[in-house]
Amino acid sequence: MERILRCFNLGPTGSEDDDISFTLTVETFSFEELSAATDNFSSTLRIGSGGQATVYEGHIPHIGQFPGCVNQVAVKRLRTNDFPSKQRAFLMEVYVLNSTNHPHIVKLLGCCSEGTERLLVYEYVKGGTLRHRLKGIFRPLNATVMTDIYSFGVVLLEIITGKPAIDHSKEGDEHYLVHWAASKSKDGNFEEVLDPRLRGSVSRMVLSEALAVVDRCTGTEPVGRPRIREIIRALRHVVSISQDDTPGASSSAAS
Repeated sequence: MERILRCFNLGPTGSEDDDISFTLTVETFSFEELSAATDNFSSTLRIGSGGQATVYEGHIPHIGQFPGCVNQVAVKRLRTNDFPSKQRAFLMEVYVLNSTNHPHIVKLLGCCSEGTERLLVYEYVKGGTLRHRLKGIFRPLNATVMTDIYSFGVVLLEIITGKPAIDHSKEGDEHYLVHWAASKSKDGNFEEVLDPRLRGSVSRMVLSEALAVVDRCTGTEPVGRPRIREIIRALRHVVSISQDDTPGASSSAAS
């Protein structure tokens, strides 16, 4: 199986504002291959299931040719109801994971796009699902688009700070990362929020703009949180100013 170059177009309306076109190198599998890899999506190989997809353990012998990979994989099969929405979610996941390289994020090994079938193939990580690790939720949980946006903001903040969302060794505002970061940002102490490993490589302006995105995503009122397309635009803006701005530029200009 060769890794091939594919061009994806993300955006159901065809308008310039909604479309995200990208070209990437990703291995593609046939539906027949993934069906065989999971024993026809056997319930005995099911790892987990949610409202959007079901994940199965699978085995693909040739996948081991890539460095660091073994033939054991996780195959995520998206549900085919509401296909346009699933297609967009599929493309977004391919785009994000193929652009991400982090030891704490599973690697995307490939995908399948046949008819209305959309599947993603990941490296297999032992240890069970997040549900098995969580101790419990002490409030009613009704997942919505806006709660997902909040969660995205928290993950973005974890990346910026290098801290966990909840620190059980701390008390008060420091216990919850969102509260702690909001308090520091309100006082203008942006540098204290930044992961120490990133200090000196991120300017105050870039950090301020990135934290502004977090602040909007984690707003108290769900209706005030941005849509994902707004977040994408905002993050693109952060990237653009990071390319034009360098740490210490403001202080150099002032002197």
